[in-house]
Amino acid sequence: MISLWIREYPIDSLFYSGLVPVMSVIEFFFIKKVRNILKTKELSDYPDEERFNKLFDRYSRRLINWILISFLCVFDFLMRAVLLGVNSKASELQNAFFDNLLAFQIVAFFLIKNIHITKWLLSVYEYSKKAQLSKLIKRVLIGSAIYWIIGLLVFFGFEYVFVLDLYTFLTGIFNVAIIVLNLTLIRNLSYNKKKYVRYVLAVVMAIALVVGGYEYLSRDIWLTQPYINSIPNIYDSKCTISYDEESGIYTITKQEGDFKILQLTDIHLGGGALSYDKDMKALKAVYKLLDRTRPDFVIVTGDLVFPVGYASFSFNNNAPVQQFAAFMRNLGIPWAFTYGNHDTESYAAMNDYELDDLYKTLSWKTSKTLMYPYVQPDIMGRNNQLIELRNSDGSLNQALFLIDSNAYTGVVLSEL
Repeated sequence: MISLWIREYPIDSLFYSGLVPVMSVIEFFFIKKVRNILKTKELSDYPDEERFNKLFDRYSRRLINWILISFLCVFDFLMRAVLLGVNSKASELQNAFFDNLLAFQIVAFFLIKNIHITKWLLSVYEYSKKAQLSKLIKRVLIGSAIYWIIGLLVFFGFEYVFVLDLYTFLTGIFNVAIIVLNLTLIRNLSYNKKKYVRYVLAVVMAIALVVGGYEYLSRDIWLTQPYINSIPNIYDSKCTISYDEESGIYTITKQEGDFKILQLTDIHLGGGALSYDKDMKALKAVYKLLDRTRPDFVIVTGDLVFPVGYASFSFNNNAPVQQFAAFMRNLGIPWAFTYGNHDTESYAAMNDYELDDLYKTLSWKTSKTLMYPYVQPDIMGRNNQLIELRNSDGSLNQALFLIDSNAYTGVVLSEL
């Protein structure tokens, strides 16, 4: 029973949900300790202007930035909620909330921490920039609230009417605003401005490089779509295909002649701007193989995508899956898929459960080409399935078993 529940519930969600109460306990004891410091004011008997000015610079800066990050975190979730509400099932909203719960908890922890420390600093020492800090915090709160309320309305309007995702654009502008704010108003608030500029520029450039690079390599790029749209239907096999809802078994019945099955492996689609040339070569090579052999059925045995950024210049395993599904749908050739060791890398845009859901949305009921199972046998792994090849009289010709390699379980099969 437990193993069945674990298979249905994502491991990363279990991990995050387990960390939430841990973070809550840490927050409780930290706040309690800060309150004790506030009561004793143990440093107030030993004032040191330079030391307190440095503390003021550090924690006032952190407080304002964590306020900004809090807005970014909350409205990031709200935009994703709008996206799910418009394009997906309403039940997925709850899963999205739990996926973001740990992020909320971490942001709340650092925000509360810096609020308490800043309040304590202001209570034990008379800062000349106390009024300036209060004014800046109010401006940050009001400005961020106005920006994100308007942004959320614009995001909803474009997503609902134009199906245009403004998520990256809106968050990008806000991140630029955070950088500008740090280099102007927050810098003017600081006592030591010169050192602060170097520190901020170094941190901001490092974060921008890592986050911006990952976002760029993870985004959906549809550069190969014009070629995919031009692919003709070449399926001329006289086969019928049926699917058993209860067992998850697909049956291919050949009316005459021998079965012709083509195996493809390690296509390694990147789905990014920098992988476009290799993606086109891969798709054209696959088309030539299919056009020359005209198979009844195709099996892709893993690594359909290659979200390994340093090698493929892409972390995307969403768009390339949809593109290959469209490629095969245009050809009209039925196909099945097994997972390899690169389809759901830990740093890929989609995790294993999200990718599994994506394949199901592209499967037989909608495409009439992808033979991906909607139900699983009681075997560890994903996409374990049986495909029956039957003759025209209904007799069994071959039984094909597709078994997941479990490359991401961390358990060697020989140990089971």
